[in-house]
Amino acid sequence: MTKVRTQYLPVWLNTALVLNVLLTLWFIFYRQLSLPVVLQSGGRLHPLLLHFPATLWVLLAVWLLFLKNITDVPTHRGIALRMLDVLAVATPVTAITGLWLGSEAGYEEGVNNHRIAGVALSWFSLLVYATAHLWMAKRKWLWAVCAGSLAGVTITGHGGASLTHGADFVWEPLLQKKAEGLPALNEALVFAHGIQPVLDSKCVSCHNEAKTKGGLLMSTVAGLLKGGEHGALWDSTNPSLSLILQRLHLPLQNKEHMPPKGKVQPSEEDIRLISEWVEAGSSFTQRFSDLPDTSWLRQWAVAKFQPQASNLASVKYPAVDAGTVAKLNNPNRLVQPLAVGVSGLSVRFFNRHSFKSSSLNELEPVYASVAELNLTEMPITADDVQTIARMSNLQVLHLNQTGLAGAALKPLGGLKHLSRLSLNGVALKPAQLEWIKETPLLTAISVGNTGLAEVELAALAKKYPKLQWQVGRNMDTVLLTLNKPIIDHKLFILQQPLTLNLRHVIKDADIRYTLDGSEPDSINSPKYGGKVVINKSLTVKARAFKAGWKGSEIAEVSFYKRQYIPSKAELLLAANPNYAGRGGLSLIDSLQSEKNFKSGRWLAFRETGMDANLYFENEVLVSSVTFGSIVEVASYIMPPKKLEVWGSADGKSFKLLGTTIPTQPTQTEPGKLTAFQVNFKETPVRVLKLKAQTVNPLPAWHPGKGDKGWFFVDEVFVN
Repeated sequence: MTKVRTQYLPVWLNTALVLNVLLTLWFIFYRQLSLPVVLQSGGRLHPLLLHFPATLWVLLAVWLLFLKNITDVPTHRGIALRMLDVLAVATPVTAITGLWLGSEAGYEEGVNNHRIAGVALSWFSLLVYATAHLWMAKRKWLWAVCAGSLAGVTITGHGGASLTHGADFVWEPLLQKKAEGLPALNEALVFAHGIQPVLDSKCVSCHNEAKTKGGLLMSTVAGLLKGGEHGALWDSTNPSLSLILQRLHLPLQNKEHMPPKGKVQPSEEDIRLISEWVEAGSSFTQRFSDLPDTSWLRQWAVAKFQPQASNLASVKYPAVDAGTVAKLNNPNRLVQPLAVGVSGLSVRFFNRHSFKSSSLNELEPVYASVAELNLTEMPITADDVQTIARMSNLQVLHLNQTGLAGAALKPLGGLKHLSRLSLNGVALKPAQLEWIKETPLLTAISVGNTGLAEVELAALAKKYPKLQWQVGRNMDTVLLTLNKPIIDHKLFILQQPLTLNLRHVIKDADIRYTLDGSEPDSINSPKYGGKVVINKSLTVKARAFKAGWKGSEIAEVSFYKRQYIPSKAELLLAANPNYAGRGGLSLIDSLQSEKNFKSGRWLAFRETGMDANLYFENEVLVSSVTFGSIVEVASYIMPPKKLEVWGSADGKSFKLLGTTIPTQPTQTEPGKLTAFQVNFKETPVRVLKLKAQTVNPLPAWHPGKGDKGWFFVDEVFVN
């Protein structure tokens, strides 16, 4: 029989000793050492390398424990020694790459326990290797080595897994099962019991106390509020542009998509939970039971914490395929499944100034599947109410601040499944609500700020005792905030003088306004009386005031005077294909964009600046050009670095007429519609050349520092 060695090989022992010394030095001085790029790549091999020694340690323990004659059979002993040869070198190599990986930004002090365990296991492997000829001869020592090996691998591996997948990754399914159905719905918090479990399972593994990737800590409320290197996680003024939602919706292949490719991805339900929470104000203390019954979050909680079906699931809606739903969605209308396990659709409209009756008519193919319709602040007419009445299975309807007359609501009596109705801000008289007796399933109606007197509400409650009349909190003890005034205009581009039209849903509310950009107050600002004429570019700001109420938020809109309309607009440098609008026509088509840079109307420039020509049929005298724009710092949309206007009498020879260098933001701020004006000496021209330079690179304070900024423009106004 071939002789098999009974102890270590000197070369392997010396190599293992050198590696462990290097490992220890690196562990002690890693804060003082700068990691070369090559070693950074080597560190990222750590998750791949670790599986080999970990598996081999387990195999060695099994081999030693289950072969009782390990000390008597040379072949069995030889196999065990060869495993030790490999482990003596592979273990410190794996630990060293782990230290390299942990030297990268984002790994904090919490990873130190994993470092210590790795170093200890590596020295343990050297000790076991060097003394193999001693402990193999004694069964009790052999058992001790096996137990130590398994314990070391388990402790070290668990620490690494916790960094990668989260502390409760292994036990998560059991913990979820144990917690199922708890707490009760009236005790469940939106964040703690709805949002946090999603973050814990999908995000915290890379954003915890031990590993704060991107400087972002997501395991604590303080960390979530602080944000990371790229700024705040959500924008309360424009939730749809929140960083967390942008990263969740990026294509999986995009390197900025979160969680990154290869990690467990959130489900569509997870993403909607986070989206709805951000849209609802990102509260950390709100209960599900505090939400309106019509809220998707509330419906989700009912299905989660109260297994019985909700009222919204009581109607069987015709199925609608995903392709049809996708076609119905646009920047001004959101169509989506109503709730978990419900086949009906939820439809919500945005952007008051883009709403048309045809927007409702386009839903005709799915009328029977619409369960919830939200038309808050849309300019609804009596004809539109007739259209709504054709949605035969509608259960929840929001008509808040729509400007409807109470008499126009009568057709809603034909909605036999209607269960909840919101009419806040709609001027009502008791007689205009007689139709509700025709809706047997109606259980709740919101009538805040409708002009109904307390005695009238009491009479209605007595007449319809099964109906909940919701008017808000106790008005005797709480000052309610007035709604914003309504700036009742569809066109904001002036080609002739315009009479300003302001109104409020509460007829005796005072409307105070300014035209100079200042904020209106209840004392110094003029009171609107209906005789304000606008004949130049300016910004209107208006607030409503009434005794016993809190003043409203500011309603704001800008009017732009356009004296000359070019006959043609030509882009000499193409706009970004994702924001190409209608080409040059977008600059002169009088279709102003909403505060939504994804509306499809904007022109945007990033790689190149803007270079466009405006042509006039006849010579015109011009002295200013105004660029309608938007600034959304968090989305890299900045004011232009410089604007230039050039003029020509023949379209061949141009001279510089004027230049403007807009003021740049110095910090992240809420998005806003704005304009930039270039003034110059009155000059006769036939052609104007407009040039804009983008901000490149973004400033050092910006989350995207060093990247390129965007310049967005829709209309230009020549005067």
